[in-house]
Amino acid sequence: MGVCLFLALIPNAHTHEAWNAKRKESGMLEPKVIDRDEHSVSRKHFSESARKVLYRLNSKGYLGYLAGGAVRDILLDLDPKDFDVVTDARPNQIRKVFRNSRMIGRRFRLAHIYFQGEIIECATFRKQIDPEKEADELGKGFKQKDGMVVRDNIYGTPEEDALRRDFTVNALFYDISNFSVIDYVDGMRDLEAGLIRCIGDPLVRYEEDPVRMLRAIRFAAKLDFEIEDKTYAAIKKQKYLIRNASPARLYEEIQKLFFCGNAVKLLKHLRDTGLFKALFPEMDEFLVRNPAEGAWLHRVAQQFDKWRGAGKQITPPILFALLFGPLFEEQARKSGDGGRQNIKNSVAEQLNGMRDRVVIPKNIKYAVGYIMADQLRLINARNNKKAEKFLKNKGFGEAFVYFKLRSRHTGEHKEDLDWWEKRLKKT
Repeated sequence: MGVCLFLALIPNAHTHEAWNAKRKESGMLEPKVIDRDEHSVSRKHFSESARKVLYRLNSKGYLGYLAGGAVRDILLDLDPKDFDVVTDARPNQIRKVFRNSRMIGRRFRLAHIYFQGEIIECATFRKQIDPEKEADELGKGFKQKDGMVVRDNIYGTPEEDALRRDFTVNALFYDISNFSVIDYVDGMRDLEAGLIRCIGDPLVRYEEDPVRMLRAIRFAAKLDFEIEDKTYAAIKKQKYLIRNASPARLYEEIQKLFFCGNAVKLLKHLRDTGLFKALFPEMDEFLVRNPAEGAWLHRVAQQFDKWRGAGKQITPPILFALLFGPLFEEQARKSGDGGRQNIKNSVAEQLNGMRDRVVIPKNIKYAVGYIMADQLRLINARNNKKAEKFLKNKGFGEAFVYFKLRSRHTGEHKEDLDWWEKRLKKT
């Protein structure tokens, strides 16, 4: 029995008592309710804005739960990045409750509620779409593309919302009305065991959204968890489905991957599962030809983690330059012309070749090209009268980062590196 029918049957159905009564009548999945004295989630861990949203929904007679990553992170004694709220209120009802909100989304309408310095995302409970029943459930206006749901604006119950989420540790709810954690999928068990486990059949869940494979690896790396066997095996089997995902979305996901704080573990998972090859076949082929360069990728991953641990920003241009730099260098050498423009053209050609998998914005491609081309300006600079001018160039910093890491890794251009480091100490 769905939420719509509940509301039709009960005039004041937005109460916990009404939900519980109808749940028993309809045979719905009973959650595990972890009382306040049995878990570590406290309102003090929430932002003031998140508390306001939850309490206001409750005061207006709606269910309002803190959901997903925030609950998971608090239970792991981590600081949540953001706070997402789920509710039985429909989008138009959320809009009436929060005048400081704006509706967003095409696939699924949800609200961004604006506070000073923070946005709280508030979504209506929704249900997983069964492809076999899709036409009946959704009508002609809803369809799928390449096995992925492209419109899923269909509402559901808290149970259905939990079951449609990707991994068990991301499907926990916190109920501010009684300070309990609500668990429909044994997420607490996997959280305590340090496991990333798909909800449902991982083969099906990856078909619905191939990016879930990357998310599984990212969460395992970020939280230093292991990936449950079936969840992991399905990634290895279906790795090439990742090419069905939006190339623009993959650009954003790749940044999240390597900035997760444990890029060393993440890189190992990417290569072991074959996802690295599926995403970056050119770089994978380069590593087959030059297996020693695998040590370069490991060094780069270590550096990302050091920067992240120190709170330093890692920009997209330096990310792609460091990941693919040796490949860019090889391609430039093959072209024969060692000039700066040739290097920039070679980089653009390589990155353009990825656009059917990962769309990298034009300004980022230009920046990567300049990082690689500027390596020529860093070599033999001590004999170059233009070195001082280059030092003041806005692109110097990222070019020098690549030069320093690459020189220390290969042992080449040590004298140039020493000269630049001594010169920088004087500034």
